Amino acid sequence: MKEWMYVYFAVDCYTYDLLHIEIYPYNTKQSAHAFLLALRAKGYHPRVIVTDMRADYSALIAHVFPGAAHHECIFHALQEVHRRIREVYGTDYAKTHPEVVTLQEEIDHIFGACTKRTAHRRFEKVLAQQGKFVALTPEAHAIFALLEHHWPRLLNAIESRHIPTTNNTTEEVIRIFTQHYKTFCGFENIESARLYLGVFEK
Repeated sequence: MKEWMYVYFAVDCYTYDLLHIEIYPYNTKQSAHAFLLALRAKGYHPRVIVTDMRADYSALIAHVFPGAAHHECIFHALQEVHRRIREVYGTDYAKTHPEVVTLQEEIDHIFGACTKRTAHRRFEKVLAQQGKFVALTPEAHAIFALLEHHWPRLLNAIESRHIPTTNNTTEEVIRIFTQHYKTFCGFENIESARLYLGVFEK
């Protein structure tokens, strides 16, 4: 009778303050929307919101917090790129497709840039190779499409003084939360779980 549910976190990236926490039965666009609305109802009006690569957030943030810059975590973006590379070329791609290793290194190198101009030049260099890779392996299109689709929300942190490159602050709070509750065997219902979330928030 166990049932998984989903906890959402909003954390101040500078102070580590937990701004809002909530649990939902489903991990859906509607849940994400409800969470953002609840955050706004508390009176928060962030200049920047940093998320993982969840696709739902882009339109929702623009709707609920139209004045906020939305940045997607570069660490999560690179994780997703590496995952797609493995899906397309297999886990042994380093042995079977050495040219893909070079491509991966070039993608990683984009985000080591100190300026947007340098990052964009490296990005264009990677995209220029799309035709060559897709001609040999059509599924490789997914790798380049991912990077191109998320690019504006990745580039905006480079050379910025107020946009953090990753959501590591939130991840750290989630780690503390997990450590705190990992000895629990679950809760009787969602209401009792919400009570414990309230305790954690305080």
